[in-house]
Amino acid sequence: MTHQNRDLCLRLLKAPTEEDVVSTLRAIGFWDDRAVWRPYGDISNNRGVVGNQQSSPVAALVEKLVNSIDAVLTVNGHPNAAIEEHMKTGHFR
Repeated sequence: MTHQNRDLCLRLLKAPTEEDVVSTLRAIGFWDDRAVWRPYGDISNNRGVVGNQQSSPVAALVEKLVNSIDAVLTVNGHPNAAIEEHMKTGHFR
């Protein structure tokens, strides 16, 4: 990742409002340039996928955290064994 890309990612990550995100993307010429955008998941008809996302940023973050824990438990086999190991060691395999 170039420093320019990193700086853009950090600016977008730290943007406090949607308007700040749009302003940042307009400033570099991305907002109105359809050539730089791709459909989410490379699926042109993805309204069902996008529409099923959380409407609140907090709820979306909580969902990501819960899903990541579910993934760790699933990958590590039996969920109860993974939970027991975490309780003993403070870590997942």
